[in-house]
Amino acid sequence: MGKSKKVLVYGYFGLQDNQLDGQTIKTRSIYKLLHLNSKELNMSVETYDTQLFKKSKINLFKSWLLISKFTILFYIPAHNNLKYLFPFIYLICKIKGIEIHYVVVGGWLNDFLKNLPVHRFLLKRIKRIYPQTKDLSDNLKKNYSFNNVTQLHNFRFLDNEVNGKKTLQEKIRLVFMARVHPKKGVYTLFKLSDKLKDLGYSNVNIDVYGPIQREFKEEFEGLLRKSTIHIQYCGIINPEDIVDTLSNYDLFLFPTEYYTEGFPGSILDAYLANIPVVVSRWKYANEFVEQDKTGVISKFGNSEDFINKVIELINNSDQINNLKKGVVEIKKKYTPEEAWKIIKNNI
Repeated sequence: MGKSKKVLVYGYFGLQDNQLDGQTIKTRSIYKLLHLNSKELNMSVETYDTQLFKKSKINLFKSWLLISKFTILFYIPAHNNLKYLFPFIYLICKIKGIEIHYVVVGGWLNDFLKNLPVHRFLLKRIKRIYPQTKDLSDNLKKNYSFNNVTQLHNFRFLDNEVNGKKTLQEKIRLVFMARVHPKKGVYTLFKLSDKLKDLGYSNVNIDVYGPIQREFKEEFEGLLRKSTIHIQYCGIINPEDIVDTLSNYDLFLFPTEYYTEGFPGSILDAYLANIPVVVSRWKYANEFVEQDKTGVISKFGNSEDFINKVIELINNSDQINNLKKGVVEIKKKYTPEEAWKIIKNNI
């Protein structure tokens, strides 16, 4: 066995306040994947939570000192970290001979790099870039001649196999789970609730889960007070309970207004819970939602079309049951085992 590799996972873990969103869950999942498989490649794996920068800017320099002690860096930045800190991190790693593996969260990187020639120059020279989507992978190769790009699907760890609801019951349960933020399509959920009331549906309810954006909290609570009985807020689910909780629902709603979503973790969670999805057509929707097989895609930015698609499904229980069968097949692509094969081949 060769010399042990020292691996640092450097990203926003959100451990100070247990923040749960796509960024933190992906960062924690990458660490867990590396840690669980560390013996296979003779690795030791440690973490650095960039949330510590909010406590003190001194932690920024401490983190760079820490990086210099490792042989492999798994770097999982959001926008500002990549824009302002990456050149310094690259320089440290270049001097010390440290491999950089950049795990991309979301689908924004291609557009982000258009006016950043220095970043393009540096990223072309790191060991590996792992986008979530095929489209983004292809664009980075085509537009910037990156030859160090490998797609890495989102993935989740499951303690137990989840079966989900086999067929529709008398009560139809719809669920939204993401950041509670206008850009995630929350207004559309309230419009759907109003429509269900107007049409006289008494057997449908919408449960909303997720952290509420601070600036939106007061307005959201006001909307709940004025809303019909069809919609309610249910709080935040612990990561280990997400899939079990979602398995009690019939349809997952994702009317996002973020066009450059990557592969939303909540869509993956829905698949793992064996429930089909109704989504707006964000940039990469066709890559992760197979129309009329694992879900239904509505027109982007068109809440009426989204609402009509949901109501069509509510009225067609056979179609929902067929979609559930399609979900069982597609979720096999998104296991930790598949993700590890990709990372293992690139370390």
